[in-house]
Amino acid sequence: MVAKSASNTKQARSAVTGKFVKNSTAKKQPKTTVVEEGKAKSGGKKARSAVSGEFVTEKKAKKNPKTTVVESAGTKAKPSKKKATKK
Repeated sequence: MVAKSASNTKQARSAVTGKFVKNSTAKKQPKTTVVEEGKAKSGGKKARSAVSGEFVTEKKAKKNPKTTVVESAGTKAKPSKKKATKK
C-alpha cells in the first residue's frame, strides 16, 4: 500500500464560505462544496463550480456566487465576492 503525501490529500471546501469543511459535510451538501486534490497551480485566479466540479469563467462565477469557489495561485480560495440577493 502506498501512502499519500500531504499535498495529494483530498480536501473539501464550501463554495458559500470558502472555508474547508469535513468530507462528510461535502457528501451531505454536494451542490455547495468542492472536493480538491493537491494544491492550486500557478496562473492567476481560477473559479470552480461546486455543482459540476469544472472550472468556469469569471463571469459565470460572479453570476453564481453561492456555488462557485474562486482561487488565486498561492493563496486560500475565497467565495465569489458578489452577495446573493433575497427574493
